[in-house]
Amino acid sequence: MRDATHYAVVADVEVPVEQLAAFAAARLATVPLNPSAATGGDAVAVTANHGRWIVTCPDCGGALLAHPADRRFLCVDCGNVGNEGKYRRVIWPADHEEIGELLDARPDRALRNWQPGETTGDLRTENELLTAGPVLLEPPPSWADPKWHGHTHRYPRKADADGVKVCRDCGLPTHVDAFEAGS
Repeated sequence: MRDATHYAVVADVEVPVEQLAAFAAARLATVPLNPSAATGGDAVAVTANHGRWIVTCPDCGGALLAHPADRRFLCVDCGNVGNEGKYRRVIWPADHEEIGELLDARPDRALRNWQPGETTGDLRTENELLTAGPVLLEPPPSWADPKWHGHTHRYPRKADADGVKVCRDCGLPTHVDAFEAGS
């Protein structure tokens, strides 16, 4: 998993943090930030987003990369305006390293996401599903009969006593619950 010491993203391009110094200096000149501000107010939780640990500002919706070594958050967009300019404490999951490893195992960065409340067990299950490939459902052997294909099925308005409707043309049965579910 990436954190604030690895890179920053500008317009979906990875940029070394060192190159962002000029940007940060210009941005800080427009937002009143106090680096020695106290910590207080409501805490915010870290999340994983596209393989990055981030904290989202509850005041303005801006987000910053996070690092477990600095468990404070001060929004560079609004200066934590809703928290009187004070840092907010950042809550990290105790198992953030394991979460990061599980997310890094996903081949697509867009799927490397985590929210508070998701467990490592949840992530393992998701990883298994992601690597299993598409789930193909086998139709019943009788569906291989060509008479059931090649036309739009016409079902009666009412089901029989067992809740089954049968196509008038080919006899393909379907349960009435399938119609109620929109299938």
